[in-house]
Amino acid sequence: MKFTSIIFIFISVILVFGGIFAMNYARNLAGDDLLIDGYSWTEDGQNQTSLSFDDEEIIKVALTLSDCDIIIEGGSEKSYIELNNFMPNAYICTTSSRALTVSDNVSLLDYLSFDGSGVKFAGVWQTLYSAYKSRSAKNDVERQVIIHIAKTEDLKQINLELSGCTLNMHDISGNGDIKISGSDTKVELSKISSSVLALEGDEMEYTLLGINTNRFTFESKSGVLTTSEVNAKTISMDAGEVEISLLKTDFTKLTATLKKGNIRIDTNYDMTNFARNIETQSGSIVIDGVNIGSSFATDKEAEYAGSIEIKVEEGSADISFGNLVIIPDTDEPENPEEGGDNNSDTEKE
Repeated sequence: MKFTSIIFIFISVILVFGGIFAMNYARNLAGDDLLIDGYSWTEDGQNQTSLSFDDEEIIKVALTLSDCDIIIEGGSEKSYIELNNFMPNAYICTTSSRALTVSDNVSLLDYLSFDGSGVKFAGVWQTLYSAYKSRSAKNDVERQVIIHIAKTEDLKQINLELSGCTLNMHDISGNGDIKISGSDTKVELSKISSSVLALEGDEMEYTLLGINTNRFTFESKSGVLTTSEVNAKTISMDAGEVEISLLKTDFTKLTATLKKGNIRIDTNYDMTNFARNIETQSGSIVIDGVNIGSSFATDKEAEYAGSIEIKVEEGSADISFGNLVIIPDTDEPENPEEGGDNNSDTEKE
């Protein structure tokens, strides 16, 4: 070996060890992996990152996720998102066009996005380092997304597409639209106020508590729907093999089609408020604890403030009514006296 080659090898070794020393020294000075890698790491090998959107006017939240736990909560002091155990270069988390977008359904085109909505390439170093950290983890850890929202009334749309997830969303108040769809996911909603609440999916388990919405729709081939203290003007359901329990649920119009399963309804309104057309092909209809057969209908020519239309192919319909009266909506002006004064002023002129 030539003397020159030996010198270059020696210099290379010095540079390698010098680089390792400088890297470790700089990491110790930083004191926080978040400042270097964009992540902080726990002793169990879990990576954590956060993104603040407190200063941005977010009007839409869009999630497309699989196999993770999701928490969305309103009423927070600040708006930000936490992501745990999401590997670099394998997900999208952006706040562009007034929308918060999180997705793990990443394609090649997402890496080529130039408008800031695609994958933010974290670099080879972060990819290799996080892979090393993950392999050294003591236990298998679940991915988790936590979204804190300070001003939920600004939200116009929440769109969630989930697969194999668990979702807990609470304290969301506003006039926006909420749509949740997916498969094999457990969803719990509490203290939600919205203009539209649309639930879809297969093998979904929905639990709702304290919901106020103008329109509630539910479409599912299989699963479970359990509600309590739900107030909706209209409810529309189209289900396959689903167990439905609408407990303490008040509405003015309900339409439900169920192929196989049981539907249980408990409302505070009196039965005489509703035009009723309820039938089951194979099963029974129970009204206030009394089995009345397989069909229950009212006079089609009579007028009612509300309506209930239920068709069950195989299963039962069990309905309990209260004693409250539905107050019809009116289109009268809020202050008719002001209108009268304006008309009189016009006549005088």
